Amino acid sequence: NVTGWLEKNKDPLNDTIVEMMKNGTNSLLIKCFADHPGQPLENPKDDGGRKKKGGGKTVSSYFKGQLDDLMVTLYKTEPHFIRCVVPNTHKQPGGVESGLVMHQYQCNGVLAGIAICRAGFPNKMPYAEFKGRYNILAAKLVAKAKNDKGAAAAVLDTIKLDKEKFRLGHTKVFFRAGILGFMEEVREDK
Repeated sequence: NVTGWLEKNKDPLNDTIVEMMKNGTNSLLIKCFADHPGQPLENPKDDGGRKKKGGGKTVSSYFKGQLDDLMVTLYKTEPHFIRCVVPNTHKQPGGVESGLVMHQYQCNGVLAGIAICRAGFPNKMPYAEFKGRYNILAAKLVAKAKNDKGAAAAVLDTIKLDKEKFRLGHTKVFFRAGILGFMEEVREDK
């Protein structure tokens, strides 16, 4: 239950402890506290007896800052899904129980998703993008093509790609797994 977690954890972090963690040998702790201000290098100057509002950085404010950073990172990417996998039942770092991990993948449907992708055409590219990217492979035939679909067909015929490895849809070219990598290699060789 995380209800009220931030309110319950407003304890300030002791700057001395934070400084010790930042200067320690545990790489995880060093990473976690890397952006925490820690102890000031100079003694604070007396500002005439006025007190600042807010106090030090609390556990919850530090957590909120890390959560904000994570969300910024997630919004910059385009994840299709996120799966959390428990690597072992002993809560030991670096330990992996392969049977446990595979069971989680099976229950989450990850293995089924991979099987579906491998059986079908998981990669796709709009004709206009395909034409722009792979035009170099058959420039004369692409110029003669009536439309983008015809241009894509001409390129794929020129490189003699097996018809079982791709399909031409109404608006996109569909490829089996690994074929886009092959296409990039052919393009680089040209």
